Amino acid sequence: MRRNNTLRSLKIPHNFITDEGAITCCNFIKTCPNITSVDLSHNKVTSAVYPHIVSALIEAPHICSFHILGSHLSKYQLDALEFLCVANANACSSVRNSIVAAFTNVKSHVEMAFDGFMAVDRWNSDSLRLVSFSLYENFTVRRLSMEFNAIRDQNLDSLCAMLSHNKTLEELSLANNHLINITTLTTTLTTKNDTLRTLNLRSNHLDIQSAKAITIMLKDSDSLRHLDVAQN
Repeated sequence: MRRNNTLRSLKIPHNFITDEGAITCCNFIKTCPNITSVDLSHNKVTSAVYPHIVSALIEAPHICSFHILGSHLSKYQLDALEFLCVANANACSSVRNSIVAAFTNVKSHVEMAFDGFMAVDRWNSDSLRLVSFSLYENFTVRRLSMEFNAIRDQNLDSLCAMLSHNKTLEELSLANNHLINITTLTTTLTTKNDTLRTLNLRSNHLDIQSAKAITIMLKDSDSLRHLDVAQN
């Protein structure tokens, strides 16, 4: 298939395109280095096309928008495509490479470390959400560290959703951030996660409510082995 250097967007909704045509489209857009937007909505596309779209979005990081409304893809599959598009659009290369490796369960990818990324403009408002989604169905990563990134209480929802589902992550470090009230995190670890062994919350700004929640977590959790809450 010939390389196309001029195409910027491809919109082909409502055209009765089947899985075969959609797969051909996915292979084609890989040859278009300047394309940023694709719309395959309201065609006769099934979930069989999903891995081909994922492959296209991974191999073509310039694609920041892929619409496929009215298809038979599951909610998770649609969320995953949105996740990859946001990663392509907003994540720096090092963050993108790491979360794609986690999302695709690369066996050698056992640690994700993003310490101090905010200080060098490699961490933005989407970063924690992207990292969390990449680990939602991951079974290889054992350690996640996101120190010195100005993470706040309101950023924890996506992380807690991941911890409710992920069953392999054993170490989590959120040290040196701006956390104050972490009751949602402690509740998740107490009621919905039984695999995390180490939690580092050193040098945040944890309040009395967090202290009480941590006490309850320590009482009820059977999995946590190491906790660091120094300098709060």
